[in-house]
Amino acid sequence: MGYVPFGIDRAGNRTVEYSFCDYAIAVVAKGLGKENLYKKYLKQSGNWKNLWRDDYLHEGAKGFIMPRDKDGKWLDRLPFGHSNKQKPTYLYTPVTSEAPWYTPWWSTFFYEATSWEYSLSIPHDVNGLIEKSGGKEMFEKRLDIFFNKGFFNVNNEPSFLSPCLYHWIGKPYKSSERVREIINKNYNDSSIGLPGNDDSGAMSSWLAFHIIGLYPNAGHDYYIINTPIVDYTCINLDGGKKFEISVPSLSEKNVYIKSVTLNGNDYPYSTLRHQDIVNGGKLVIEVSSEPTNWGKKMFSDK
Repeated sequence: MGYVPFGIDRAGNRTVEYSFCDYAIAVVAKGLGKENLYKKYLKQSGNWKNLWRDDYLHEGAKGFIMPRDKDGKWLDRLPFGHSNKQKPTYLYTPVTSEAPWYTPWWSTFFYEATSWEYSLSIPHDVNGLIEKSGGKEMFEKRLDIFFNKGFFNVNNEPSFLSPCLYHWIGKPYKSSERVREIINKNYNDSSIGLPGNDDSGAMSSWLAFHIIGLYPNAGHDYYIINTPIVDYTCINLDGGKKFEISVPSLSEKNVYIKSVTLNGNDYPYSTLRHQDIVNGGKLVIEVSSEPTNWGKKMFSDK
């Protein structure tokens, strides 16, 4: 069907996450030279769009991943439980976080997250997500609404990449602002210094990556560059090599990236390839007290 219909437990989660898994399979297939498998799974990685309800409006944003039945009908109201006799329903919206207590928790459309969160959790096709959201200007507005209205959930993985999504619209400084804001508000060095359950190290690893200023987009070979929280990091590599990250002018006010050099050469892109780290070298980040135009492009055209 190209999507998991409502009536199957966690239909929303499964549709979105199967799409991402299919992308990962496509990447491996391409690397193995299996062109037919690559094309098949790359096409399936777009199945999240089959649950994207283009006309759904909520809090100023348009388009959300929403429940759909096996006949293709969009569902505004969902049934309680699985009774064949009594069929009460409840209103489902992009901020519905769980079903009423008498509905099985594992049977919800989105488990442990909302549609607001999952409708931004498409790490393998952010450009497609921007298009579905109405273009870059509307996508920026959507992100601002997401954070300003408190729809972002620091406690759970579906929102992990969301603060960095401003990179895709050429405004990495806004990503760095959001990351810093999240850390200052939710992390500290007390006995309750991590938000929620660390989830096998998920919350602390999110923090660790942002402390050094490099955040991985899972399933890809690059890291997103944000302003580090510390002014120096050294990563020890195999063979005695090391990769250094230096931010000599970092301060409470100087938190906006002005320029970057990689091994002494100007580096205008807001992402860094994994191979650049493995090769060893030095990334020097110059910062200022005001937003700049650095990093409007994520990748080299080469």
